Amino acid sequence: MSNKLDQAVALIKAGNTSKAGPLLIEILQSEPSEEAWWWMSKIVPKEQKARCLKEVLTLNPSNKPASQALSELGEELNNQPQSLKTDKKNNLSSPSEKHSKNASIYTISDSSATEPDTSILQKPKRASHKKEIFKKKLVPLTRKLSKQEDVDLTVEDEPDIFGDPDIKKAIEELTYSKDIWDYIDEIEYLPNRKDRDQLLNRGDQKRVKIWDYFFRINPKDVGRPQQAEITLRTQDKQKIQNLYKMVENEKKKIFRRALFLIIGGLTFVGLCQGCTLLVVTPFASSEAATANLMTIMIGSLIVATVVILQPLFLITLILLGVYTYKIKSYTSKLREHREELGKVQASMSQERSEIPEIKPKTEMQVINQRIDFLKNQIEELQKLIPDFPDDYEVYSWLEEDFNELRKQSIVSTSLASRLTHIAFSTDDEEVEVSNPMVFISPGELQDPGRIPPPFRPVGSAIIDNQLSEAIKSKIDGNPYMSLQQVTNSLQPRSDSDRAKHLLARREISNDQNRYKILFGVYYIEYLLISDDMITIQGLFFDFITGRTTSDKITEQYYKDIVAIEQSKEFRTIPLGYSTNETLDIEDAPAFSLTLPSGEKRTVTFVNAAYLKGLGQTLGKMTVNKIHSIEETSDLAKLSAENAVKTLRHYLRLHKSDRVID
Repeated sequence: MSNKLDQAVALIKAGNTSKAGPLLIEILQSEPSEEAWWWMSKIVPKEQKARCLKEVLTLNPSNKPASQALSELGEELNNQPQSLKTDKKNNLSSPSEKHSKNASIYTISDSSATEPDTSILQKPKRASHKKEIFKKKLVPLTRKLSKQEDVDLTVEDEPDIFGDPDIKKAIEELTYSKDIWDYIDEIEYLPNRKDRDQLLNRGDQKRVKIWDYFFRINPKDVGRPQQAEITLRTQDKQKIQNLYKMVENEKKKIFRRALFLIIGGLTFVGLCQGCTLLVVTPFASSEAATANLMTIMIGSLIVATVVILQPLFLITLILLGVYTYKIKSYTSKLREHREELGKVQASMSQERSEIPEIKPKTEMQVINQRIDFLKNQIEELQKLIPDFPDDYEVYSWLEEDFNELRKQSIVSTSLASRLTHIAFSTDDEEVEVSNPMVFISPGELQDPGRIPPPFRPVGSAIIDNQLSEAIKSKIDGNPYMSLQQVTNSLQPRSDSDRAKHLLARREISNDQNRYKILFGVYYIEYLLISDDMITIQGLFFDFITGRTTSDKITEQYYKDIVAIEQSKEFRTIPLGYSTNETLDIEDAPAFSLTLPSGEKRTVTFVNAAYLKGLGQTLGKMTVNKIHSIEETSDLAKLSAENAVKTLRHYLRLHKSDRVID
């Protein structure tokens, strides 16, 4: 509601009241709002303004600006000429009692035509907050606003009149969203909310489920702002306890010091009197001598009082001042804590009409209530974590996508009727492969120069170094590489959620106990073999969004292929988006085609070291997992070898035909 209200206020201040009205009506239809009624009074015609102001006072009778505005409106209407009042009264008359009743909701009472309407200045009774009542009240206003033309009105910035600004600020700072998706931007391993919302806006629930499958929210990471506040409140508890202890200690120190000085002073005076008595008593042999003795005793008591007790009294006052100052500093800090806790209490209150006063010694109770309140919020957010589909379902979706992409490659290259059945013999074996030949490999494993810029993690020194080396290699190996190609390879890139798609991985075990790793982004190369030419289509497939990028189709006659190369590539793979840990791959199988332009098309496949490294990161290694990884690695190696064998076979075949010709 707050976002819509802010939009409406901004439109009113900009003078665009025709758009602000429907927004305010939408807010009031869902929830009665003092502030919405107030701004509604700014844009409606004068005869409807009183109704809006009354609704403001109904929700908050202590709203002085609304009361003053209503009073001024009543005086203004009472000061109108009698003819205008009569006309208004006549205009309000209607043959239909229903229409008359609706009109009266937003007009001043007819009694104002003869005498001031003091009823609008009285405190109205608080109405029921049921949404149905407000919807009924809004019907006439909605009809009138729908016919109302733009009003040339610019509202000046006004002070916040809806209660204490401190309350509103406290509520804004201490109120957290109940939507779990408002928190994912703070979780470093997840893309931002817009990334998922784009899939929702497309209406692609399947992709939304795949997003939830790869990017799972750890319950421990839910409600990080609430967790931070819980830590803060726990620290506040300890601080408050320490402050109370220090106040008590200072009070005890005052009592002990004062008692020590008083007893010490009286003891000293008593000793002085005793010494005086011992010295003078032997000389008291007569009544006159006794009288003199009493005079001496009284005099010594006065002297002791002046000389000893007065300084002790001053010292006591000084110590009292010092300790009192310390106590005041501690109590001042306690007062600040209570003021802050008052705002905390207000943020948890349903009324939120004022900041309550927190009494001394009750701070712990408020803090404990707040901590329980925050924990309940976190638990409610954790319940909103979406369920993700199981491994088998996601894997079946991936196979469907691969099959669909294979069909699209045949259609996009227009070779459906020209594809050759691939079957031939070598010295060692019979080779038969499908046409087109499909090579699927993780996107992160490819040549960094081929990885599209949006998928490259920004600030990753690993990727940047490999990219620089790849570009340098391209320039050195191809002197005809244009400046534009170099510029495109080095173009600056912004941090994209697709970089997290590139490094998204999940391990699965299918019903045959075959271990597999699902990746967020794949690189796919299609080799379509026909009688006279070879067509190569390469693309990056984002499984999470279901979209392809960097799609490139190259058609070459066999005679134009310069070289076929089978190699083992070195790669350094980041293990995660927000970590510096890496995985070094020294012998990843790859094959390359070199074209006359100098371009080299390379596909890099997985190997055992790569899969084992990821397997250790994703979960505990088992014997079955290791065995399955080795099988997958062997299949990838076999795919590379078959590709090279097939290409060599057809190249040699066509070269021999050309020699015969």
